[in-house]
Amino acid sequence: MLALYEAIAGGLLRGDRWLVEVRDPTGIAVDLVGPYLELLGALDRLRGRGAVAPTTASFVDGERANTYRRTKDGRYERAGEPEEGTAQPAAADVRVLLECDRTSCEPLPDGDEVPTVVIRSTGVPVLMRDQSQIEFCRREAFTSAGGGPGDRRAALEAVLRAVFAKEELLEGQFEAITSVLAGRDCAVLLPTGAGKSMIYQLGGLCLPGRTLVVDPLVALIEDQLDGLRDHGIDRALGISANSLTREARDAYFVFVTPERFQRQSFRDSLTAGADVEPVNLAVVDEAHCVSEWGHDFRAAYLNFGRTLRSTCEGRLGVPPLRCRTPVRRRRGSSTPTGIAASGRVLRRSERIRRRSS
Repeated sequence: MLALYEAIAGGLLRGDRWLVEVRDPTGIAVDLVGPYLELLGALDRLRGRGAVAPTTASFVDGERANTYRRTKDGRYERAGEPEEGTAQPAAADVRVLLECDRTSCEPLPDGDEVPTVVIRSTGVPVLMRDQSQIEFCRREAFTSAGGGPGDRRAALEAVLRAVFAKEELLEGQFEAITSVLAGRDCAVLLPTGAGKSMIYQLGGLCLPGRTLVVDPLVALIEDQLDGLRDHGIDRALGISANSLTREARDAYFVFVTPERFQRQSFRDSLTAGADVEPVNLAVVDEAHCVSEWGHDFRAAYLNFGRTLRSTCEGRLGVPPLRCRTPVRRRRGSSTPTGIAASGRVLRRSERIRRRSS
């Protein structure tokens, strides 16, 4: 996937047909590329581009070759070997060398007329850092993405399968994620176990930047971190320092307690990094704590929405605010208390305000 990204970013792969020559000592890469193509196509459709993912992609590794064709629902099916004469290395759009047995200190191989992407291990622990794609991924693109709600749902479920190994979205999740991607505020009331965390996790991964999650308890932060790591997402961090560290700036998900925002040093560091690593979504977990009349109320939630918006505004604008909280089910009923049977997601576009006493 990294090699394909580098080739696309460099303009080496474009158009409806790709021919990629692969040199892989393990001999398994050409058999595993299908799901990555599906993920690429899903993100391409979600971001309103529709011009990155190919219709046909052929991958050749010596005598072995696989061709993948995109179906009407956006998935990629293996179509067998390419026609005779199309798998010659000289005709390849790009060559990918997977040199897992070489270090970055060794000289690169001699080049020829075929553009080449070389993938090696650094051999040392380093922090990942994404190239800025902010201008490429404005929020307006998600709102205007073609294909209608059905196509957007299919694209989101493709990302869901690739990252979280779940086949389909649960009831209420699609509506909430759509609101988040469009930059609208969203209040989500769902029973425990109904997939509230998946809404911000999937939505945050589809947007550029990092997701800021506010949890009232450190134990809840640890639970959220463990859940992300169980799905292979280790670029998530719970903040304990007064300011953002380099590790936090490279994380996809940053978890903090509400009291952290009462410290000017933390707010200043968050504002300073908003233009470089923008906050794509602000999440208030256990949102019932916001109620001033509740037994779980925390003084740190006073003027919380205004503080979040002012400190997190960056090149993507003001991030949408998503509040989530569990609700109990009525005995003998499958409908959450206070939510009509026709929908389990309560959302509104206006700012969430604290009621005056």
